[in-house]
Amino acid sequence: MGVQVNRVKDKKTHGDVTIEDCEGGYDGEYICHVNGCNAEMSFVYSYEQRRLEKVITVPSFFKLKQNQKHSYKLCPYNTEGAVEVIARDSDPNVLRSLDNNKYEFSLQILHQPELREDESGATKKSTPPPKKIPKGKAYTKKGTASSYIKVLNQVLTLRSKLEEDSELASLIVLNYRGKKVKWSNFYFEEEQYISAYNLIEDRKVQYPMCFTGVISKLIGPTEKFKYWKIKLHSPFYELLDNVTPIPSIELIVADKGLDLSGYSEGQRLLAYGVVKTSVGEWVPPKERDEKEPKIINFFNMSLWINHHEQIFVLKP
Repeated sequence: MGVQVNRVKDKKTHGDVTIEDCEGGYDGEYICHVNGCNAEMSFVYSYEQRRLEKVITVPSFFKLKQNQKHSYKLCPYNTEGAVEVIARDSDPNVLRSLDNNKYEFSLQILHQPELREDESGATKKSTPPPKKIPKGKAYTKKGTASSYIKVLNQVLTLRSKLEEDSELASLIVLNYRGKKVKWSNFYFEEEQYISAYNLIEDRKVQYPMCFTGVISKLIGPTEKFKYWKIKLHSPFYELLDNVTPIPSIELIVADKGLDLSGYSEGQRLLAYGVVKTSVGEWVPPKERDEKEPKIINFFNMSLWINHHEQIFVLKP
């Protein structure tokens, strides 16, 4: 386990080796490129993953060999050391040190509910109804938002580079309003979207969740709905003979300060916030002429981006 990296050193020559070198045919034995860290690495070629709408490509990367570990004191790719560095410079109200080299991260909702438009264009209040808030204005607890966002982005960026959830789960305890939240109930990749939907439906308290995924399309504002939407690819499922449940995620961009010019189909991103759910039925085009068409039941999850730093593109 460990952080995925883009370059290493040749174990014999200590010369730098990049992903492009290996994709071009370079073959050898590799160690971490950080001086003083001799953790052995291996190369993983790019591979394809099937999604509901298309096949996407996972870029090549280097990873730790089994039973290897980056140097704790010398290497920034050591997960425990990376978390320690984040915690050292963090607001203790956001990420605080516990015993046994563990840390507690306090989940927060960045914004109060605001007046929004539904799909028909009608303005309605969120539930529970907020105090009077000027339309379009969002609030955070004074003095905590910037430090919280900084730490949140650092932790989530670190997780996106790790091969498995278990490493951060063993180091960070999540706390939402005094209640413990499992890391596996907070951070979700494509194959885990259905688990996220079930959690939201089963629980009355909706704490913030984090999703990583690949953009399938960007949808501009319309007369009926004034916000941009970013849709993520859904996982692939073989259609059943009757109804197949498939999770679907869209990000609704309510923050006008978010510049969408840097976003495009195929990019992998992270998004964080409170999710609202709905269900929609859809018959795929190939099934519409069948006597008993196979139907998709979309379990929709809508995540409102009220602050531009709730979402960011992951660099390969």
